[in-house]
Amino acid sequence: MKQFTFFRLTALSLLMTLLLLRAQAQCTIAVNAFTNLSLPASCSYTLLPADLLASGWSCPGGVLVAEIQQGGVWVPANINASHIGQTLNARVRDQISGNFAWCQVKVEDKLPPVLSACTDLYYYCEDNCTAIPNPTISDCSAITINTTDNVFSYPCTSVYSRKVVRQYTVSDAWGNVATCTRSIYYYKRSLSSIVFPPSVTLQVSGTDCTPWCENTSARPAPTTTVSGFNTGSPTIDGSPIFQGVKSPTTCNTVCAADACALNVSYSDVVVPLCNTNRRVDRTWTVSSACSGTVTYLQRIWIFTDGNTSCGWACKRPTGQTQTYNAATGQTTFSWAVPTNTCIVRYDLEYRVKIAGVWQPWVSVSPGTNSYTTSIATGNSVEWRVRTRCNGSVVSTWTSVAFFIAGSLVGDESGAETVNRAEEDVDAFQSEVAAETLVFPNPSEGMIMVQLPRAAAGELALQVSDMQGRNVYNSALPQGTVSFELDLANQPKGLYLLQLLHENGEKVVKTLVLQ
Repeated sequence: MKQFTFFRLTALSLLMTLLLLRAQAQCTIAVNAFTNLSLPASCSYTLLPADLLASGWSCPGGVLVAEIQQGGVWVPANINASHIGQTLNARVRDQISGNFAWCQVKVEDKLPPVLSACTDLYYYCEDNCTAIPNPTISDCSAITINTTDNVFSYPCTSVYSRKVVRQYTVSDAWGNVATCTRSIYYYKRSLSSIVFPPSVTLQVSGTDCTPWCENTSARPAPTTTVSGFNTGSPTIDGSPIFQGVKSPTTCNTVCAADACALNVSYSDVVVPLCNTNRRVDRTWTVSSACSGTVTYLQRIWIFTDGNTSCGWACKRPTGQTQTYNAATGQTTFSWAVPTNTCIVRYDLEYRVKIAGVWQPWVSVSPGTNSYTTSIATGNSVEWRVRTRCNGSVVSTWTSVAFFIAGSLVGDESGAETVNRAEEDVDAFQSEVAAETLVFPNPSEGMIMVQLPRAAAGELALQVSDMQGRNVYNSALPQGTVSFELDLANQPKGLYLLQLLHENGEKVVKTLVLQ
């Protein structure tokens, strides 16, 4: 049984070999030696045996396929854009007999680029520097785009201000060329559509002066941005119309310059303020051949107060005093004007203690270094003041001063005429010596002096060190009941405070700075 099976298999193999030899003898494949292939618009193509076969081929019952050689290996004949310009080895092979014939195929790109979406466009004139999109372009090779523009102006009666006629010429790497033309229309705008930039404030703070402090005549241009600061420029619907801000170079090649048919310009006048503070008065002028001219004043404040390199510090006031006018029943708060400080106003706060209860703080903003108000006699009062400089810069508050309203003595012009006799002076001196309060003592430099009652005449204040050198001098007006003394810049040690009455009497207190 096994011998019979072996004999039958051997006979079958022999029969198949005979059939294959017969098929090979009957299959004759002939191809063209050289074929040019131009890729279609899809940029890919699969070669068919018919693309390569020449006349005289015959392969009855054969199964023919086309193949190309890539990296020494025969693979399916799938051609794409990466093969353009190459000459490929190709063949047609019968999958039954194995017979084949080979040839060469040159892959080419002979189709011009395909341009679409080249229709006309419509913009508002303020968008004249919006990048104009290219048409949709498809090609199997790398392309080069060239444009030519012709710009036309419309009369005042038209709804358009400008038109750009743009021709696109697109060439691929193999010399194929396609063109299309479109028109870009710009709608006209009136002067009433313009929104001018608001007035702005630039606060130069910290230590950076660039560029506004080194050059006191420096002024920011509309295109300048420093630490996020920009002065702005005229706009329509949020789009700039000043060409200095909106450069035509941002467009796809040439824009319709001044598509709104508006001429936009500005001029500046620099107005010096205190120290290096200044104001720029910027006048915008917009003119139209169709609708006239409009101007607008924009103000740009440049404040340097508080800048530690090129501006002045905003110093707090010193020398707090209170005076009382018996004729009017009014109390006047006053203080010394800080030097080397650009003062805009002051912030003053005071509160009154009525029936043992402190009332809410009262806030006022005087433009001078004094403030007068009516306070009922016998009430305790606390107050403080600070300096307000340019922009948002303010000084620190002074110490809180304290006095009792109504204990102040009126001046000689008041309803109560005071003729203080010698015994009154003696009484004043002894009372002051016993009851004058100096606090805190010891101190780090800021000292409050509280008199038992208001001075009936002018007092001279002197502070000297232990070597007898005067370190502080001031005159206190009639009516003074308390004042602040700033010795923070003096060395540590012992000092003598002297209050000198106009008749020569004096009171001495010892101060300790630590």
